[in-house]
Amino acid sequence: MSDLTFQLNATDGHRIAVYHWPTTRSRGVVHLLHGMAEHGARYARLGASLNDANWALVVHDHRGHGLSVSDEADRGHYADADGWHKVLADVATVQAWISEQYQGKPHVLAGHSMGSFVALDYAIKHSATLDGLVLSSTDLKPRWFYRVMQSILVLEKWRLGGRGVSALVKALTFGQFAKQISDRQTDFDWLSRDPAEVDKYINDTLCGHDCTMQLWSDMLDGLLSISGKNGLKTLDKELPLFMFCGASDPMNEFGKGAKLMGKMLRKYHPENLRIDIYPDGRHELLNDSQRDEITTNLTTWLSDSIIRR
Repeated sequence: MSDLTFQLNATDGHRIAVYHWPTTRSRGVVHLLHGMAEHGARYARLGASLNDANWALVVHDHRGHGLSVSDEADRGHYADADGWHKVLADVATVQAWISEQYQGKPHVLAGHSMGSFVALDYAIKHSATLDGLVLSSTDLKPRWFYRVMQSILVLEKWRLGGRGVSALVKALTFGQFAKQISDRQTDFDWLSRDPAEVDKYINDTLCGHDCTMQLWSDMLDGLLSISGKNGLKTLDKELPLFMFCGASDPMNEFGKGAKLMGKMLRKYHPENLRIDIYPDGRHELLNDSQRDEITTNLTTWLSDSIIRR
């Protein structure tokens, strides 16, 4: 695990842990938002690959994740109230730092899984401040599904409290994802086909933790916002966008959710859109068997769509 690079003060005094992989010949910077129950230091390999392509990488730990946790009681918990908006505000704080450090350089916002939802919601609200958007292992479900989940979360939150952890919600999400890999050796094989990468995740004390009912509720609020009438419709149609997902990822129903997201993006964002779906890819594509190919495709897209824009 790489060392923490620095910390930034959020608008409410929260300390944001930030990792930075700079390069002296930077063509631009990618700001990546990590997924649920993981952290920014896991992207060191991506940072090295981007550096080789003369791009810098910045990844910060979300609230309740990684080294942005000052009290272990807060792990897996954004905030007691207004968590989604606080997470978006943290993105803005890091974006402001990037703008100061990389003046005149293009910067691209990227997000993986839960981070892709944050990145997309942020881009919907702040498209004009970005030069590109990357969504990794993202997903979109019909709004009725989110409404059903919302009802479940309301009941579980009433029963357990906002800081409670629900065995039911875990079974319906991570538990269900695990069961859909028929030849699994661990409950985390749905993340990657590479056993070594799965072992790294399992042995990382900052990965795989539970998340609170309030965090799940906050994230669902974000998904409802993204999928609403004024969500994707307001995304800048000229913003270059690259989405890549695995068709063997249980989180997006083996490509079904990715295809629905792609359909919505093509409807409201027909320009400058690239979608790659890897038939055998699982959830963490940057840690999967095809990671070198996928990373090369990402750096090529950055060169073709951002630099030559």
